[in-house]
Amino acid sequence: SWGQLQSRLETLSEDDQLSLPADLTATLRAYQEQGVHWLQNLQHLQLGALLADDMGLGKSLQALLCVLSGQYQRVLIVCPSVVKMNWANEVEKWTEMDASVIYGYKKEYETSQVTIINYDLLHARVDELLADDYDCIVFDECHTLKNQKAQRTKAAKRLATWPTIKGMIAMSGTPILNRPSEIFTVLNMLKPATFTNYYLFGKKYCGAIHNGYGWD
Repeated sequence: SWGQLQSRLETLSEDDQLSLPADLTATLRAYQEQGVHWLQNLQHLQLGALLADDMGLGKSLQALLCVLSGQYQRVLIVCPSVVKMNWANEVEKWTEMDASVIYGYKKEYETSQVTIINYDLLHARVDELLADDYDCIVFDECHTLKNQKAQRTKAAKRLATWPTIKGMIAMSGTPILNRPSEIFTVLNMLKPATFTNYYLFGKKYCGAIHNGYGWD
């Protein structure tokens, strides 16, 4: 139940120690340490996480430190095209994992520990990605997936529910752009057993009403 899970999270946050690489050169701020610790706690419970710090507060570093502590073998990072190289640089700077960046709809890419792809290519290359058996996915700027009917969102859901996936982190400085209902798709991927139905979510958390023609 949600109550049991909440109790378990509170126990973890009190007892578990923050795990950081011994050779980490970055000096983490207090909120970043708390963020990494929280991500690791959720990881320990095999739960997906939504990291919603403001832009510029080091979400990518926190996510990578969580990835390192999880000892994942294959990591997929999905992000907007403009930050693909930023992610490649962050992986190189803070980890010893090798990374490859996917360009174009058909161009081959090298098999590596970390693969980086942008949302616009996701639908076209999802079958290739599924064949690579990733065990961790990071969705950067996850509000990009707010439209449940979009091809990129459907592809993301296929990846998120693949049997080999053991860890998932969604990141956004603006998880809700206009309406609270926009966050449902991401929550459904992170914890499908709790966030199962869009309309029930809207009624419970968003004050949805029926206007005679449909739900608003």
